[in-house]
Amino acid sequence: MIATPRIALTSGEPAGIGPELCLALALEELPCELVCLADESLLAERARQLQLPVALRPYVQASGAAAVSHKAGTLPVEHRPLAR
Repeated sequence: MIATPRIALTSGEPAGIGPELCLALALEELPCELVCLADESLLAERARQLQLPVALRPYVQASGAAAVSHKAGTLPVEHRPLAR
């Protein structure tokens, strides 16, 4: 049996297209686990502006837990606050 891969995405520059790409990818059913490293409030605001039905949730990895396939419409986020 092949293990499900875990893929980490970064949203990149906040003023760029990265946040939108992360949200668009979250709308797809995928055979991997997605984790987005980004400022959660930035993603939430961008999803609201674009009217994208993406449910953001905090990423929590249980020690030794296997990756699970991505469910469309959700995006686990490891919060990385924007620099001030």
